[in-house]
Amino acid sequence: MTLSRFLFSSAIAFAVSGSFLSAQSTTGDVSGALAELSDQREAIAEERIPLAQKLGQLQGEVNSLRDEAARTSRITDASALDLNSLEADVKARQDEIDYLTNLALEYLRSLESRLHPAELPAAIDSLSEAFVAVDDPELDDSQKWEVLIDGIESGLTHVDLNIGGAVLEGSAVAGNAVLDGDVILYGPTAYFTDGTTGGLLLEGKTDIPRLYLIPEAATTLATVATTSEGFLPSDPTLGRAIAIEATRETLGEHIQKGGLWIYPILGFAAVAFIISVFKLFEIWGMKVGKTVSVRDIVADVRAGNMAAAEEKAKALPKPASEMILTGLQYTDDSKEILEEVLVEKIVEIQPKLERLLPIVQVTAATAPLLGLLGTVTGMINTFKLITIFGTGDAKQLSGGISEALITTEFGLVVAIPSLIAFAVLNRLAKSTLANLEKIAMSFVNGISASK
Repeated sequence: MTLSRFLFSSAIAFAVSGSFLSAQSTTGDVSGALAELSDQREAIAEERIPLAQKLGQLQGEVNSLRDEAARTSRITDASALDLNSLEADVKARQDEIDYLTNLALEYLRSLESRLHPAELPAAIDSLSEAFVAVDDPELDDSQKWEVLIDGIESGLTHVDLNIGGAVLEGSAVAGNAVLDGDVILYGPTAYFTDGTTGGLLLEGKTDIPRLYLIPEAATTLATVATTSEGFLPSDPTLGRAIAIEATRETLGEHIQKGGLWIYPILGFAAVAFIISVFKLFEIWGMKVGKTVSVRDIVADVRAGNMAAAEEKAKALPKPASEMILTGLQYTDDSKEILEEVLVEKIVEIQPKLERLLPIVQVTAATAPLLGLLGTVTGMINTFKLITIFGTGDAKQLSGGISEALITTEFGLVVAIPSLIAFAVLNRLAKSTLANLEKIAMSFVNGISASK
């Protein structure tokens, strides 16, 4: 036990002495570290001030650069906004220029069509230059507008001439001759005088206007052309009434415009008219007679007085007289035979009443078809002209159109009266046959009742 305690005590003492030595060593290390830490802190403290100053300086430069960048961004955005606005303004102004240019061109084109031939020599150059300048790529807008303004000034000159009146040198077509003289412009009306003749100027088929002579105004127009004073004849219709009067044509001229197929239509019309008049008088001439006269004949037959019955039958108008005379020959036969004889006589008369009427009916059906054929022919001719001349000039197409319309017109003009004539004549024929049947039945019944 003593030895154990000794050993235990010895171990404790050794451990204590080792711990003491270790603590001394650690304390020495800590002291060195603290000294080194203190030195580092002093060094850091010495370097912090200049670094802080440097950091503040750099931070100030960064802030300054940020402000500069923001200001530059604002300027750039504003510049882009101003540029877009300017581009939009430029486009709007260009659109306005294009619109005004188109308006000016439209005005100049209408002005060219309204100018009187006497005014054209003075204005045609400026108008032609304006039309050419607009499509010239080497000219800018200002140069183009200088030329357009010259053309517009020609229009203003035209307005001045129309408002105040003017006397210009010009020509006019009178008949087959071209006259040179003075053209008097006053408002929308133009007059011409060569000193001896004068009148209104109308639009012609050529560039030279046509002269409508007014003999009683020749002296007045010559005075106005010389002195610019006097009275002028007035035409409220601006030549339209004269133009309409000039387009009036005779029936023969109208027929000639109908082309080839108008003549068969007229032929059918003539035949239908002649037949209708003939049949009207023929049917009206067939007097049937009255039933009372037939009763008197029946009474004589019952009384056995055949001679008197025949005399009264002969007094009846044809064809009733022929039918009753034939019936008197069969009064002794049966009712059926008498009826057959009279019906045979009526059937014999029927073709005479209805003859030639089918021709009128055929005319009523054929005339519109011939008119349609003429319409097709006229349209074919019109399309041929369109192939050659195009659709720009309506006067070139008027021949084919006239043929197409006139044949249709005459076809209907012939067909409608023919249809009416056939209906009337057919009705008269049927009415005559019905009256004959009525007389025949009265005669048969009267004879049969006496047996």
